[in-house]
Parts: sequence; structure tokens; C-alpha cells
Amino acid sequence: MLEESKISILIVTHNSYPDIKITIDSIVANIINVDYEIILVDNNSNEKDILDFLEDQSKISNIRVVPLNVNLGFGRANNLAFSLASYENILILNPDIIFDANSEQNILKLIKFVEQDDRIGAVSPVLLKPNGKIDKNYHYEIKLFHTLVKRFKKILFKDKSNEEYLPSNTLTKVSSLAGAFILIKSRNYELIKGFDESYFMYSEDIDFSLKLRSYGLDLYLFSDLFFNHNVGSSSRKKQYRMIYEMYKSTAQLFFKWKISKFFKKTLLFIIATPFVIIELLIRSIKRNKNVSD
Repeated sequence: MLEESKISILIVTHNSYPDIKITIDSIVANIINVDYEIILVDNNSNEKDILDFLEDQSKISNIRVVPLNVNLGFGRANNLAFSLASYENILILNPDIIFDANSEQNILKLIKFVEQDDRIGAVSPVLLKPNGKIDKNYHYEIKLFHTLVKRFKKILFKDKSNEEYLPSNTLTKVSSLAGAFILIKSRNYELIKGFDESYFMYSEDIDFSLKLRSYGLDLYLFSDLFFNHNVGSSSRKKQYRMIYEMYKSTAQLFFKWKISKFFKKTLLFIIATPFVIIELLIRSIKRNKNVSD
């Protein structure tokens, strides 16, 4: 085993069988020379297949299963998994990511990269959908209204607007990464206090990214490293709930990062304006236009 490449893999599940079995099996089959542990937090699954699978996994030495009797949501459950992690390298992973023969080398490249500079906050590879197309797991710039418009375009004109393109550079600095696959140092996870637990599902990864950037840390995408993502497989089971959570979390994100800034600026304007008026009046009376006095 490579001592410097130990990694804790955090996975949150909820009735995600058989995807979680495929994911775990693919990790076991393809990660050979990296010392890893899997911390599997189950958000109150109630289907027999996954409960039986989790019971079997709990008997494996490097897999820790944490069954919950309530659904904590994605971010809160990941924070719980992180609190149990042993290693400095943390991989936040969806229960529907599939590893292959290239995955071990890809993981090693990601780990080596985040070690290079303390300003690196987190990194991700490219995720591919089952049809081979890109599952865009990053944003160059976070524009919430534009994101909503684009979503409706995808629904209305799927064949015309659903194609995503890779950045031309092998390594690209981005504004946000998706929670389906984020490699991060434990110290950076601790620095931002993990995921904001007020989100239940969706947008918590954008919030996570914004918090990293607020500490001056950079986020990167490797456009030549690929992992397969069976995207949306679990959310199809509760479609209406997932759509509701998506729009609710988007509004929550907007109020936290946009509206709050507007209110702060407005408050500062209200506080400063009377002093500006008073000084201008005094200067007018004294006929003093030198602001530096």
C-alpha cells in the first residue's frame, strides 16, 4: 500500500440498491494499491435488498456501515460520515459512481494534485452518464437564475440543449463542484465546517464550494480523468419530492449568498448616508472641498 495515498470514502445511501452494490463492488475490484476505508451512512432505507446488502457489508473490515432511523439529508449525513473518517484524503462519493481499471491511477493523480498547494480546496474528475455523454459536475460561474432557465430549456428541448462540452484545458479552475465526486483534504473540510446542514438535498454542494472559495481556496476539474455516473438512478423513485427539494434548495442558496449580501450593502448605505450628508453640509458652510482634510 502507498502510505501517502490513504483515503476515506464517504458514501450516503437511501434505498439506492442495486447501484450501491455496483459502486462498492467496483471499488473493491479496482482499488488495489491504495489503502482505503468506506464509511457508508444509510439514510433510513426501508427496502429489503439494500438492508440485506448493508448487513453483509458491515462484516467487512474496511467498510463501516452507519444505519440511521431517520433521513438526515445529503449534507448532514456526509458530515456524520466525515466525523468517523480516519484519513487526511476525503472522497465524497455518490452511491452510483462506477470505478474501472483506470480509477486507481485517477485517484492517485487527484490525491497528488491536492497535495501540491495549500490554496487547492478540492478537485474532481469528469463524470460520464450511462449514454457516454458528459454529466456536467462543475460551474465556471454560479448564476442561479441562468441555471433555472437552462433547466427548463433541458426539459423543453432536451435533444437540442442537453449536450455538455469539456473545457479545452486538462486542468481548469471552476467556481463549484458537484457532490457526486469531490476529493478534498480533511483539513479543508474541517475549515469550512463541512456541508451546511440546513439543506436537505441539492445545492449543498454549491454552498460547499462557495464556502471553500470564501476562504481563498481554489476548485479544479481534471478534464482528462473520467468516472462513470449512473446519474439520477435513486431520485427517480421519488420524483416529486426530488423536484421540490431542488427548487427549495436553490431558493435557500439564493437567500444565503445573494440576498444576504444585498441586505448588508443596503444596511451599510443606510448607516453611512447620514454621515455623508452631515459632512457635506459642514463643508458647504465652511467652503471646504478638500475631502482629505
